Amino acid sequence: MTRSKTCLKETKGRRQKSQYTMREADLVAGLEEDVIPTLDERIEDIKSRIKRLKNTSGMEREDELDETQKMIAGLRNELDGFRLDVEGLESTKAQWRQVYEGYDEKYRDLKNELEMKRRLHGQTEAEATLEQVGQVTDKQLLNIAQNLNTDAIDRLQEAERDVQEMIEMNTEAAKVLLSDRETMDRIRNDMGSIRNDLNIARKQMTAMARRLATDKILLCLILIIIIVFIVAVLWFVISPPISGDDFTK
Repeated sequence: MTRSKTCLKETKGRRQKSQYTMREADLVAGLEEDVIPTLDERIEDIKSRIKRLKNTSGMEREDELDETQKMIAGLRNELDGFRLDVEGLESTKAQWRQVYEGYDEKYRDLKNELEMKRRLHGQTEAEATLEQVGQVTDKQLLNIAQNLNTDAIDRLQEAERDVQEMIEMNTEAAKVLLSDRETMDRIRNDMGSIRNDLNIARKQMTAMARRLATDKILLCLILIIIIVFIVAVLWFVISPPISGDDFTK
């Protein structure tokens, strides 16, 4: 299983376990149900065309190369749209970025394979021309060199665009990681403040508990004194007075 399919499977699992906003849920559904199947179909069509190139020659092969090049350019446009959709996600952006990178890698492989086929075709045609003409003039050599130089410049510009795209993606990822780190730092600071508040509250509760225990003891002593006093008063009131005869007896 390729990296893009593995990441796609993991993303589906996470989507079932988490709650999305309606907008993100619609984006993810569109990616899974429309974008991914379309990309798979485009890639398979391009692979089939590249395989058929070995059975062609001459102008037919040149036409097939041009048509395949157009299909690869269309795949690049679809991948650019895919990347924009991924950048619009929030909670699953990292997972879907890995899916995108997997398909982007397939695109690069197909592009490189087609370039190799085109160079081989150019060499074959050049050899055939040399055999027919027998020699090449200086003007023809200059034209060939200019064409090769133009192709090299085009490839360098394409590579520069790819590098710039990767730099932008890495910059965006770095910004996201920095934002996540700042968020974690704030959460850590908040947790420290909460922990300090809890410690203060615990000390206050302990002091209050001790004060309440002391107050209970004092209250019990006061109640005991009052009860003893009341009992003594009642005893003096209820008991008969002691006469002198009683003392004599």
